[in-house]
Amino acid sequence: MFPDLSWNTLKSQAPVILSKAIAAVLLVVLGVTVEDQFKDWWIGPKTYKVYLVGSLTDGPTQRIFRGFEKQHELLTPTIAGVPVEAEVVDDLGTADGARQVSRLIAARNDALLVVGHVMSTDTKAALPNYVQASPPLPVIATRETSPDLTMCCRAVSGLCPIIRMSPTDTDEARDLVAYAVAQGKRRFLVVAGDVNAEYALPLAHLIQNAINATGKALVNDFFPSRSQIPPQRLVGGNYDCILVSGEPGDAISLMTRIKEEFSKVNGAQEPLVILSDASFDRTLLAAGNSQLMQGVLLTYQLGHNDEDQPYHTYGLDAFDLVNSLVSQANGRIMANNVTWGFRLRRAINMHRVTDARDIVLAALRDFTQHHASLLSSSGEDYSFDSNGSRLNGRFHMWKVSGTTFVDIDGEKDAPSRPALAARRQGERPLTRARSAGRTSSREIESALISAEPPCCALTSGGGQTAR
Repeated sequence: MFPDLSWNTLKSQAPVILSKAIAAVLLVVLGVTVEDQFKDWWIGPKTYKVYLVGSLTDGPTQRIFRGFEKQHELLTPTIAGVPVEAEVVDDLGTADGARQVSRLIAARNDALLVVGHVMSTDTKAALPNYVQASPPLPVIATRETSPDLTMCCRAVSGLCPIIRMSPTDTDEARDLVAYAVAQGKRRFLVVAGDVNAEYALPLAHLIQNAINATGKALVNDFFPSRSQIPPQRLVGGNYDCILVSGEPGDAISLMTRIKEEFSKVNGAQEPLVILSDASFDRTLLAAGNSQLMQGVLLTYQLGHNDEDQPYHTYGLDAFDLVNSLVSQANGRIMANNVTWGFRLRRAINMHRVTDARDIVLAALRDFTQHHASLLSSSGEDYSFDSNGSRLNGRFHMWKVSGTTFVDIDGEKDAPSRPALAARRQGERPLTRARSAGRTSSREIESALISAEPPCCALTSGGGQTAR
C-alpha cells in the first residue's frame, strides 16, 4: 500500500520532516567538527614555540629579538619532526607584567623554551612560574647580569633550568677594576646613577668592594647618587679614575658636569672615566653626545666581533644555543635515550610539548653539567657551570671613538662572523624555515591589567627595571 502523499498529509508532517532534515545535517556537521577536534587533540600542537619575551618599547630588547628572528628566518629547527617557531610577547617591561606573562606562557601547550625577559628584575619575577611548570620551562637569559638572578627560582624547587649568556655584575666589577689598576689608576671615585638606582647602586657597591680587594687604591670615594656630588669634588678630589654605574642618561649628565668643571681650571687633567654595561647604547653616539663622550671607556659583556651591534648579537647567539639544545635533544631521541611514554606517544603520532620539554631539559643538564662549549656564529665561546652560569665570560673594554664604539682589548686573532657562520652552517640539522611570528598573544597581554603578588620580594624600580 502506497503512503498517503496528499497535500494535507504533507502539510501536517512538514515540521517532523524539517526537524529530521535539520538533525541529519547537524549530525554530519557536528560529527566532522568533533572528529576534527579529536584529531587535533590527538596529534597535539603543530608547532612548538620559543617565546621571545620582553618590552616591545625597549630598543636593545627589540634588537636582541630581531637578531634571533634573523637566524630563524633562514633556518627552522625541528624536534621529533615538529617545527620549532618563535613568537614575540610583550611583558610591558615591568616585573608585574613579566610575572603575569610567564604564568600564562608556562600553561600553554606549545611552550618549549623562553628567551627573556632581558632585564634582571623582570626575569627574577618570571622564573618561579617557569620553574613550577610541569616539567619546568627552560629559559635562556641574554643580557641579565644580576648575581642573584636564580635565587628566587631555587627557593621554589631547588632546580633552575636556566642558561645565562652574560657574566654577572660581580664579574663586571672585577674586570672593570682590574683594567683600571692595570692602567696605573689609584685614586678612584665610584658613582651610582640616578636613572635606575635598583641596578646602579648594588653594582656601584660591588665596584667599590673590588677596588678595596686589590689593596692598591690610595683613594676610594663613593657617591650613591651622581646628583649628590659637589661640583668642586670632581676637580678637587684629584681622582685619576671615575667609575660610573648607571644608564646612558647618567653618563651624559655626569660627563657634562666633568667637562664644565675641568674647563674652569687651567691645566687640570680629566680623569679616566669608565661606564658600566647599561650605558652601552647608541644614545652616547648621537649628535651632540659623541663629542662629549670622546675617549670615555665602557664595559660590555661581548667583544669586538659584535661590530657595534652587541644586542643584535645576543639574539644570533641565543638562536645558536636553542638550536644546539634542540640538536642534542634529537640526538637523544635517535639514541632511544628517552622515556617509554614518549616512544609510545610518538609511535601513535601524538605530539606533546611536555615530552619535548623533558628531552630539552635533559639536553640542557648534559650541556651544563659537562661544561660543554659552544662556539657561536658571532665568535663568542659559551660554556656554563651546572647552575647555568657563564663560565668563560668576561667584560670587554670599549671606547667611544668618533661616532662608533671600539673594542680596545678584544682578541685580534678571533675569527670573523662570516667565517664562523660558514663553518657552522653544516652543523645545524635544520629544515628550511617559515618566518618567525612577531604577533603577540592577546590572551597573554590582556592578563596584564591586574598584577599578582610576587612570590619573591622585589623592590619597585618604577618604570625601569634592573639589569
